[in-house]
Amino acid sequence: LAAAIRSLDINDPAAVNTFLRNVNKPNFGDYLLEYWYNAVLSGPWTHARNAIGNTAAAATEPIRRVGAAAVEAPLARIQGRAPQRFWEEAPAAVVGGLHGIPEGVRGALQTMLTGFNPAAVGRVELRRAAIPGPAGRVIRLPSTALEAADAFFHSVNYRMSLWGDATRQARREGLTGSKLQDRVADLVNDPPPALVKGASGKAEELLFRGDPGEFAKRLGQIKETVPAFNFVLPFIRTPANLLKFGVR
Repeated sequence: LAAAIRSLDINDPAAVNTFLRNVNKPNFGDYLLEYWYNAVLSGPWTHARNAIGNTAAAATEPIRRVGAAAVEAPLARIQGRAPQRFWEEAPAAVVGGLHGIPEGVRGALQTMLTGFNPAAVGRVELRRAAIPGPAGRVIRLPSTALEAADAFFHSVNYRMSLWGDATRQARREGLTGSKLQDRVADLVNDPPPALVKGASGKAEELLFRGDPGEFAKRLGQIKETVPAFNFVLPFIRTPANLLKFGVR
């Protein structure tokens, strides 16, 4: 086992899945659950709603940044402090999102070709491929397509958030004009860990797959303890995050 781990290429999703299958071999229940999950996700309206929801969340993010800046400006003056949100974040986020499109397309294509998204844990709460061979690839096409869409939008959302947050940081430093542009370019090309973490978290939030909350986590633990509960409540993270996103 130690030798297998040392020789494992974590950048090869097919190799990772083969390793997981060998370490924890799927049983009949895993086969049945994988087939059932993908049957549930196979409807065209599922994929249409996924695409519409992801597009709407990404497209409205610059608008939310404008709204935050509009509220922050008078509030900062009333409180006698420097503003923390700026309207320049919105156009920077748009530019960042456009920069993320080629990367997103590559991620989506790689996911469809390999059957796995190596860049991020996807939304579908069935990760380990159970059914082997070409038959398994065909059966998993619905979940693979959702993973591919998430790979695309994750790249767009990440770049959008990174550019917007980099602009916010540069404006907090009091920079304007060409100095602002140079500072943003530096932050985007060599982002500090805090910016990377913030942009990654925002990308997950816009894909409705962030932290779902304690109650949803407890339900997930029940599913792990009682596998049959998966047939009663197959998906938890995404509905919980959709509710949180809507409330906010």
